[in-house]
Amino acid sequence: MRRDKGFLEREGYYALRMTGMTSGLDTDSIVSALMEAQTTKKTKVENKKTKLEWTQNIWTGLNKKLYSFYTDSAGKMRFQSSYQTKKAASSDASILTATAQSSASSGSYTVKVNQLAAAQYVTSAKVSAKSTDASGKVTESKVTSDTKLSALGFDTEGDTTIEITAGEKTINLNVDETTTVRDFVNALKDAGLNASFDEKQGRFFISAKESGADGKFTITSKTMTGEQVAAQNKLMDSVDYSNLSSGDQDTVKKILSDLKNAQDTSAAADAEKSLQDISDRTAKEKATEYIRTSLRMICFPSTSTRQMARMATVMHIKPEISITVK
Repeated sequence: MRRDKGFLEREGYYALRMTGMTSGLDTDSIVSALMEAQTTKKTKVENKKTKLEWTQNIWTGLNKKLYSFYTDSAGKMRFQSSYQTKKAASSDASILTATAQSSASSGSYTVKVNQLAAAQYVTSAKVSAKSTDASGKVTESKVTSDTKLSALGFDTEGDTTIEITAGEKTINLNVDETTTVRDFVNALKDAGLNASFDEKQGRFFISAKESGADGKFTITSKTMTGEQVAAQNKLMDSVDYSNLSSGDQDTVKKILSDLKNAQDTSAAADAEKSLQDISDRTAKEKATEYIRTSLRMICFPSTSTRQMARMATVMHIKPEISITVK
């Protein structure tokens, strides 16, 4: 027999759930009151916890201030120097200022300036280009920016390097038969100096951009002997320098440059390891390429590279075989 919602309500089925069986008690209100009492207790505990955290933060801040006072202000009061401070005053603070330590002797002092700090500068003597003909006759000629340094007396048969140091920057100019006066002036400028060559006077004018100690600069020339040059050439041949990549060539140049400026034998050991690494890697690359070429010839003896590539495409294979030599 089917009973709809209205029938169930009329028979009292829903009333049992709302009133708690037949006792007539409002159980929903009772449960709500109990839950509210528990919530009130929880809220009180959370509020107490929050107040304790605030108190803890206040004490932490106070401890930091007390520690800072002890180490900075109160701590300095333990030393006698804190009570013996001295002060220095200048008659013209726009020109000179002074500070005095506690150990300074009391009195009046006079500062006399004999010479203001100036930028370091160098003016060369007049230079001239000299050439010798077949008969041994020496001829002097006017020097221009295009004049070779070899005409000014620089040795280009050996390995000559001009080292320019200005402050913390150093520029090395390698002098050969093509190096000109203009190259030398540009190297000076690259080092951060003011430099020029006056063709009318035949003189170099060089000066620092900074005055005082910050403007100090040095120009030195280092020349390798014929024996050293021969040894350097052997090193370059040992690593097949002419066939190296541009990056490896730059590395070899730096190694050789470091050797010239070496102060002990440790530089030679470092150079040996670096050059050996380059030589070993180059040998491996050559061996790998040789093996690849040989394998191509074995696999495709009568085909050109283009035909081999086309054949590989049709056959869905790679025209090269990767081999690593260890």
